[in-house]
Amino acid sequence: MKTCKGCGAPILSGDDCKFCGLSQQEQPEQPKQKRKGRGPSKKPTLFNTSLRLSREVMEYFNTNHPYTKQAKIREILTEYVNSQQQGANNGNSKEIN
Repeated sequence: MKTCKGCGAPILSGDDCKFCGLSQQEQPEQPKQKRKGRGPSKKPTLFNTSLRLSREVMEYFNTNHPYTKQAKIREILTEYVNSQQQGANNGNSKEIN
């Protein structure tokens, strides 16, 4: 079944749409839908989580990094994880209790 490119209504007979009156030849081409998802050169997506921090920690980040506190916390945690992974690879891993 054909559908009208102008209004999306089904075209039952003939070449004219009974709702918008456009013929199939006059109807504009519909734009291609954008592909959903992130492209191959994009950074990996981040996960949403809730984290409870002490008042002192939040006061530090609010004072020293008021506009970038989330990015700074992420940076510090990433550096810590990377250092722990490097230590595990070298056999120098320290466990935190």
